[in-house]
Amino acid sequence: MNILKILYGTNQAIQRSEAQVNSAEPAKIIYSQKDTDHVKSLNWFTSLRKNLLLTDKSILLGKNSFDLDSILKVKCYHFKSILFIKYIILKVALQNGSYIYIGMNKNDEILKSLQVDHENEYPKINFANYFLFVILILFLIYTYFR
Repeated sequence: MNILKILYGTNQAIQRSEAQVNSAEPAKIIYSQKDTDHVKSLNWFTSLRKNLLLTDKSILLGKNSFDLDSILKVKCYHFKSILFIKYIILKVALQNGSYIYIGMNKNDEILKSLQVDHENEYPKINFANYFLFVILILFLIYTYFR
């Protein structure tokens, strides 16, 4: 069993759901009213942690849900982490003009049962700015406590 499913309580979320759940995955969620570049954003540090539950007709994200019919477009970004763990970010455009960014470990089962055509993209991540920032903070902490 995936340790993230234990930490997020995914099995309990499936059992509490009134609908028949086809697929489930722990995820991080960012809601946006604009089409922005949240794919490569620091907003993932403070994003909402929820379970993505996929049914025949809807996607359940915690207490929020939306019908599969309300999806205009899905773009799937594929990444590998530093430890070579594969993960994806789904950028879901809804009919009401809002966007939902869903980050999770790669799960082919969810992509197949999504029943919505999606466009795949394999972007390269430029970690240089993030790493420089983290190294600077660590250096400042080290020099402060030295």
